Amino acid sequence: MLHSAGYRTEATAVALAREYRSVWRQYLLTLLAIAFMTAFASSHASAGSEDENYRRR
Repeated sequence: MLHSAGYRTEATAVALAREYRSVWRQYLLTLLAIAFMTAFASSHASAGSEDENYRRR
């Protein structure tokens, strides 16, 4: 009896560890997406302002 309970606890621990890694993976992917969008938006805005300065002169 004790042996089967150990497997159940181990299986639960493995499932929780996988869920924990999944949450962290999703968190890191979200941060990466935000960083990419911020970098793209700032580079696009600076490129537009450089074109406007060039046209005025």
